[in-house]
Parts: sequence; C-alpha cells; structure tokens
Amino acid sequence: MTTTTTATATPRATAPTRATPRATRRARATSRATTAMRPGATRTTTRTTTSRVATGATPLGDVADAETVMLTYGSIGVFVATLAFFAYRAFGSMMFGPTATASHVLVKDRARAEALKAEIEADVAGGAPLRAKFARVAEQHSTCPSAKKGGELGAFKPGQMVKEFDAVVFGGEIGAVLGPVDTQFGSHLILVTDREEAKK
Repeated sequence: MTTTTTATATPRATAPTRATPRATRRARATSRATTAMRPGATRTTTRTTTSRVATGATPLGDVADAETVMLTYGSIGVFVATLAFFAYRAFGSMMFGPTATASHVLVKDRARAEALKAEIEADVAGGAPLRAKFARVAEQHSTCPSAKKGGELGAFKPGQMVKEFDAVVFGGEIGAVLGPVDTQFGSHLILVTDREEAKK
C-alpha cells in the first residue's frame, strides 16, 4: 500500500511594508476626497464655514497687520506734531510776530558809538531833524552796507536779526537813538522808526 503525502504550501508571512511619506500623503488626500464626496460631509463643512463668518472671527495675522499699521501711522503723527511744535518755536515769530522798521549805525567799538550818539543828540537838541541827522551820521561813519541808504534796514520781524539787536528793536522806544548795542559785528546805534504789533 502506497501512501501519498501531499505537501501544502503555507503562505509565507510577509513583513509589513513601511509606507513612504509620499504614499502617506496620497492616502490622506484620497481619504479627504472620499469624505468630501459623502453627502453629510458637505453639510458639515458648510456649517463650520457659516459659523466662522457669523461669529466674525478675524485671523490672527490680520489683527497683527492692523496693529502694525496703527503703530506706524501713530508714530508718524507724533513725529510730525513734534516737528511742527519746534518749527513754530523757532520760526513762528517770523511769520506771526510784530514788524519793526529801523535804521542803525555800525562801528567797531563802543566808545566810538557813544561819541556818535552824543553828536546826534546835541544836533537834535539844537533843532536838527532826528532822522536826517541819523542818516547823515550813518552815511559818514557806519561800516554796514546799509550806510549807502542812511543806515536803513527796512522792515523785519523777530529772529531776522541777532538777538541783542532784536531785544532793543522790539522792546525799546520808538523815535529815539538806542544803544550802543554790542553784537558780534560791532557796536550799534539804533533808531526804530516804526513798529506794528502782531495781528490777532
């Protein structure tokens, strides 16, 4: 009696293969696409989107951009206001301040200026017109180019002359010989002929 033994091949257990990242991404994309095709998925997605719009949720990036814009324009505004303040302090009187008209005699030293002032006052006391006498002294003795015009400087506002000169012109008596006033240019005799206060 012959015994026949039939060998049955047993399937070999295969080791699980490790999915590559690309395969994993494809699987996830396929899963999302499949889910999106389900009727319920569309309604869920729609409800979620509607909910975000209804609550007025703002993305964090938009909030950050808005704050950056506000800070930037706020800083520019503060800078412009500060600049305007200092510009007004420096030049405001030149635009809105009083106006004066004056003549002067400029000489090198104070002693010379005092001698010329005494001469002018003596002649005026004797009956000479003040403005004419002052102009004649300026033409003869002043070292300023204005000597050609009898010392006339025309009309000007505060800040256009050196501060020592300004202080006398805008604070001194009109129609009198003022000085000597010493500045970096020399010693001045000043005659203020007119002064208009700032218009309000």
